[in-house]
Amino acid sequence: MAEVTLIQEGYAREINSVFHARCTVCLISLRNAVNETFEFEKQKPEISPVQNVLFDCGAAHERDTITEKLSEKNISAIDAVFCSHGHSDHVGNLNLFPSALVYFRQTSK
Repeated sequence: MAEVTLIQEGYAREINSVFHARCTVCLISLRNAVNETFEFEKQKPEISPVQNVLFDCGAAHERDTITEKLSEKNISAIDAVFCSHGHSDHVGNLNLFPSALVYFRQTSK
C-alpha cells in the first residue's frame, strides 16, 4: 500500500489586507506497494522504478525545511514530482530533484 506523508502543511489567509499562502507538500512512498498482490488479478503488478513521489515541492526559500523533512524520512531520491500548478510556492524547489520525472497539469486556453 502507498504511504502518504505530510512534508509541509500549507495555508492561505489574509493578514492586514495582504494575502499569504504556502503550498502543502506531500510525499507518496510506493516502496511497499510494488510487492502487493491484487486479488482481482491474482498476480503481482509490474515493478515500477518510481518509489518516491512528491506532490508539489514548495517555494525556494523553504528548501532547507523540505530537504530536512525528506532526510528525516530516509528519502535520498525523488523519482517524480507532480505540480498542481506553476506558482512559485508549488514549483520553487524543482531544481532539488534533477532526475525526477516532472508532471504539470495541462492548462486551458
